[in-house]
Amino acid sequence: MDNKIPGYLKPWIVGAPILLFLVMTLTVSKGYSYGASLLLLVSLIWLFFRPRVQLDREDVYLIGALSFYFLVSLFFFLYHGESLDVLDAPSRFILAIPILIFLLHNPFRTELFWLGLGLGAVAVGLIAIYIKQTTGISRVRTDFMSPLQLGNLSMTFAVLCIAGISWAKHQSKHVWWILLLVLGACLAMTSSFLTGTRGGWVGIPLLMVVIFKLYSKHFSLPVAAGILALVASLVVTLYMLPSTGVQQRVDRAFQDVDQFIAGDPDSSVGRRLEMWRSGFFAFSTSPLVGLGEEGFKENEAHLIQEGVIDPVVFNHKSLHNQYIEELAKRGIIGLSGFLVLMLVPLLFFYRKMSSNDPGVRSFAAAGALLVLCYLDFNLTLTFFYRNNATLTFAFLLVVIWSAMRMHEKRRVSEKRVVG
Repeated sequence: MDNKIPGYLKPWIVGAPILLFLVMTLTVSKGYSYGASLLLLVSLIWLFFRPRVQLDREDVYLIGALSFYFLVSLFFFLYHGESLDVLDAPSRFILAIPILIFLLHNPFRTELFWLGLGLGAVAVGLIAIYIKQTTGISRVRTDFMSPLQLGNLSMTFAVLCIAGISWAKHQSKHVWWILLLVLGACLAMTSSFLTGTRGGWVGIPLLMVVIFKLYSKHFSLPVAAGILALVASLVVTLYMLPSTGVQQRVDRAFQDVDQFIAGDPDSSVGRRLEMWRSGFFAFSTSPLVGLGEEGFKENEAHLIQEGVIDPVVFNHKSLHNQYIEELAKRGIIGLSGFLVLMLVPLLFFYRKMSSNDPGVRSFAAAGALLVLCYLDFNLTLTFFYRNNATLTFAFLLVVIWSAMRMHEKRRVSEKRVVG
């Protein structure tokens, strides 16, 4: 690859699968698999012919976090004697490692990332609006994505678009880039609200704090406040319009809580709360390693028989909370694997958000927001039980990381030349 492809073309070719991934993930059935599979194949071939690689300490830490999550899952696969299905989602993080190493050694045009993100966000927003207008369904979904998946992933694309505005400001055609990313953020957020997926809305205040931190130091206060005001106005508008169904979903959540307090857990929120109770009972039985999948089911059946928890929770595939799921079925060790996976990259991303380089800063913010989105989503879902959600996170994590590191290395090289 290094010798046969002209140098000026190589970054565009490397970035093409990334563009493909971002445009297709939310708009085409299994669209997340095409770009990722292509880049994985290229990465494995490249590694085969070039076995010697150079990695900085921070890169090793990220690879360690990805590997640790898989190894913890492998341990519980053996310890609890579970089916191979439990390794399905964790394997995505191992497969992301070759892509990470390849991208760290083969820089891509970052314009392709922001272009794909903006186009994908605009497309999913338009699709959601079209579905809402033509079908009138209360919660927008597609043939290949449930409202939960579509809503959360749309919110992810929306906040990543906002992070990209910091990069767009410094481009020669900054007006067009800003227009694309602002439009993408608004439409993707609209898509999220039209799905009625409330779990994706819970973390909006925290995400806004991170975004304000990004913009307050590098934009004038009126501009930073204006960006936040635009987002807030969109949220309020979507809430106030009866046709969106947002207000009804919020009101329904409060009604569900009141119903649960009154002793009836048979509602969306009530079932979740009852499942979480079941999970905590399981955790208290085996805090270190949890009960495993089968052990949890047996314990839950016993609790139902004893009248400790309500039968409405029986036979649910997951506990709709990744943290409680880990504690109940894999104990403190399992939760630690998940937290290492999330918090190690978050720490590095957050530190680099204060960089003076707009490329580093934008990708660091995008990485931090990506992790925070998934930390939020996993409060009301076991989001890593879904292939598209897991692969999207793993792929975006290593792509954003490698882009951030690429801008860092470029800045160091420029300083050396100037010096």
